[in-house]
Amino acid sequence: MRIRLPLTLMLILLMPACNKEIRSLSESDPATSILALENLARENLKDWEPPFNEEGFLSDFTRSEDFSFTVDGFHVSDFEQWKSIVQESMAYDRENYSSYTHVIRGMDVTMLGSEAGMVCVDYLWVYRTPDHVEVHTPATVTSLCRLEGKDWKIVNSHVSHGEERVQEMGTKQAIADTLGRMAVDFLRSWEPPFHPDKTLGLFTRSEDFCLIIDGLPIETYEEWARGVPNFMADDQNFFTTYKHEIKDLKTVVLSENAGVVTIIYDWDSVTREGVHRKTEGAITLSCRRESEGWRIVHYHGSHGEDQVLEDG
Repeated sequence: MRIRLPLTLMLILLMPACNKEIRSLSESDPATSILALENLARENLKDWEPPFNEEGFLSDFTRSEDFSFTVDGFHVSDFEQWKSIVQESMAYDRENYSSYTHVIRGMDVTMLGSEAGMVCVDYLWVYRTPDHVEVHTPATVTSLCRLEGKDWKIVNSHVSHGEERVQEMGTKQAIADTLGRMAVDFLRSWEPPFHPDKTLGLFTRSEDFCLIIDGLPIETYEEWARGVPNFMADDQNFFTTYKHEIKDLKTVVLSENAGVVTIIYDWDSVTREGVHRKTEGAITLSCRRESEGWRIVHYHGSHGEDQVLEDG
């Protein structure tokens, strides 16, 4: 997640909203196509998370005769059959899991021409059953995509899952995984369509709250709670695309009730004027287990120099 607060606090840019999804292509620029395919893959996974969006998920796939989907050896090539499977599967997941998310660990896009591309996503499927058993499963999805009209569609998709790992809540590894997921959730909450409530829900409300971004301190949760919706609104107005590419994630478990997580990432953004930048960033989160669950107590974020990839 970006949170380059000096920009938003010092400039206070107020512009008309421009919250445009990039699942479609308006230009033949390869960089635009890559962004569109990354967004397609990311949103497709999000659609298979609570509250589960069957219509959105299915809309990402072609209706043509060459449609194909394979998961762990099971294959379907008829879209109507696939539609029924998706509806039944999402209904099952909705009823049988108390939480369900995909933590993207890596993504690679290969363009195969101006109208075709391949996206490979490495992610961790994390779910929890009603009896509080948490399971982590590594997975990979590779999708062949095609430009149909102005929209990118998934034509052929192959999903494979690794070995399930049941988390013993309270163990060191389970705590490390929880902290890592919190940090990733924080970054994803500060991406379009932006979720201020999710962001704020990750932080403690106690008196020892502290947040520092690029040297700027925010000393109380109340100040942070007032600022977050405004910061996100500014980012939504100022940028047309906005994402975080995680390069490294490390956790240190200090006890059953405390830990630290650090993420190194690239903040990739495009302004309304067409300026495309990449900026290296880092966040270190000191976390504590509270009665409501794990919360971020101290946040320290910083950014390097902007690298302009395209100057409008």
